[in-house]
Amino acid sequence: MASPTTPAQYFHLLRRQARIAKQRPLIVMTPKSLLRLPQAASAIEDMGEGTAFQPVLAEPGVHDEQVTRLVLCTGKVYYDIVGHPERASHVGLAVARVELLYPFPKVRSSP
Repeated sequence: MASPTTPAQYFHLLRRQARIAKQRPLIVMTPKSLLRLPQAASAIEDMGEGTAFQPVLAEPGVHDEQVTRLVLCTGKVYYDIVGHPERASHVGLAVARVELLYPFPKVRSSP
């Protein structure tokens, strides 16, 4: 189950699904409003060979050492939060997009 927020993410998600050896269902939940949203556009470089689907996307321009609060969200909610007029005044806030809802992305520990 996925909720891609950019065309490049959607492209890489479909490509990953087509290349997977063990076929399993893919549920994509993306609102049509993201198709018309200029902030959701992808650069052509994002669809190149050196890129891949990212299960979680960090907000660009946020310095890790300043972050005191992290908001996890999906889809259009991200663009609503980042585009809010008061967003610039909250320096310690970072907003991350969870693109892959199931299986939930996690760090794999070594055995």
